[in-house]
Amino acid sequence: MAEKEIIETVTKENTAQLEADSLSPEETEMVKEMMDLGVFYGSSKARTNPKMRKYILTNRSGFSVIDLEKTLEGLKKTSVAIEGVVVNGGMVLLVGIAPSVKGTIKQMADELDLPYVAARWLGGTLTNFETISKRINHLKKLKEEKANGDWNKYTKKEQLDLEKELTKLARLFGGLEKMNKLPQMVFVADVSSNVTPAKEAKSLGIPVAGIINTDANPKLVDYGIAANERNAKSAEFILEKVKNVISEAKTKQVTVVPGEVTKEK
Repeated sequence: MAEKEIIETVTKENTAQLEADSLSPEETEMVKEMMDLGVFYGSSKARTNPKMRKYILTNRSGFSVIDLEKTLEGLKKTSVAIEGVVVNGGMVLLVGIAPSVKGTIKQMADELDLPYVAARWLGGTLTNFETISKRINHLKKLKEEKANGDWNKYTKKEQLDLEKELTKLARLFGGLEKMNKLPQMVFVADVSSNVTPAKEAKSLGIPVAGIINTDANPKLVDYGIAANERNAKSAEFILEKVKNVISEAKTKQVTVVPGEVTKEK
C-alpha cells in the first residue's frame, strides 16, 4: 500500500473515531494536525513493544498506527505534571540525542534556560552526579579563566592543552552547566532509543516524562506521549507543546519572600 493510501486509510479511521468521541473543537483540530504531520506513524509491527498495545489504533502495511486520542491524553497529563514541577521552582532536564530531536531539544533548552543533553548520554550523569558535577564545575572554571585572560601566563603549548581540554569538556558537559543539582523531572524526547536517562532517573525517584513510540517501554516513563519521534516535524510538534507549557509555567513560578506569604512571580 502506497504511503498516500496509508495516510488516507488511517485518516478515515481516526476521523471516524473523532466523530464518535466528544472532543472539543480545539482538540479535534489538534488531532487532525497531528494526522497531517504523521504523528501517528509507529514502528514496524515486528518491533512493537507489547506494553504499547493500548496506544495502538490499528496496524497498516507492517507498521503500528498510534491512536492520536491517546497521544492527546498523554500530552494533557504530561503538561499538567510538567507545569506542577516548574511552577514550584523545579528544574526539568531535557534529553534527546536522536537526529530528529537533538536540534530542537538544544533550542528549547536555550530558550527556556534549562539544562540539556543532546549528544551522547554519559552513564552516571544522574546516578553519579557528585562526580559529574565536579567536571561541570571544572568546565565553568576553565571558561571563566579564559574569559578573564588568566591563560596568558601560560606557554602557547599549555594554552593549547587547556583549549583542547575545554573543548572536550564543553562537548561532554556543555548542556549541563545550568544543572547545579539533580533535576526535579527528566524529559526524554526519544525513549525508544535512549533508555539510560530514564532508567537513571527512575532509580533515583525522579519523575520521567517523554515521547514513546510503539517500540518503547512505557514503564520507563511516568508520563508518556505516544508519538512518532523519528520524524522531525512530528517531534517538533510535540516538543513545541512541551516548550509552551514550560514557558507558561515559568511565569507562574512560586517564590517565597521572608516575612511574606507565598506568591506568584
